[in-house]
Amino acid sequence: MLTKQFFTRVQLAKLMGFKSDGMIKDFEKRGFLSPEIKPSKYSLNQVLFMFVCKELTDFTNLGWRHLITSNFSQILSNKLYENNLMIIINYIESDTIFVSVRKDDDYIKILENHLYYNILNKVSNLDGRQNTSIDNIPSLLITPDKDRQIMTISLDRIYRKLQYKCTELKINLEEKVPA
Repeated sequence: MLTKQFFTRVQLAKLMGFKSDGMIKDFEKRGFLSPEIKPSKYSLNQVLFMFVCKELTDFTNLGWRHLITSNFSQILSNKLYENNLMIIINYIESDTIFVSVRKDDDYIKILENHLYYNILNKVSNLDGRQNTSIDNIPSLLITPDKDRQIMTISLDRIYRKLQYKCTELKINLEEKVPA
């Protein structure tokens, strides 16, 4: 996959599972996300960031509003595609979020094993009527505490989710969208 891959606003909205690109436009108005190339081309790093945000809103008590007001978009200064681990500490009594992004191959192996066994338990507890897809399998481990929530996210899994969604939507990751 190319690190200078660009995605249009419509592609990003489809990847995120939004009904239209209106929500992406709203994020732009609020200053949460702005296209790397105007008017509407987003980098691979921005798309991975949005996948992390979606993971947080889907599997934790954090909502989009909280991510916007806490300046969570500051993590865009990191090259997410060059790292494999993100640790987020959300302090419960305030809007403060601490984020650490890094590459840690030893820790990610432990996290991946833990997530793998949690997925096996989740899938084995489902009855045949429930739909299991990549969208409803988490890529994060939540460690609750009295004053804070510690969330450890596998960026490798987020990256794989992106690849899977791109394949599903027939978006070629090897082909650059002209800027």
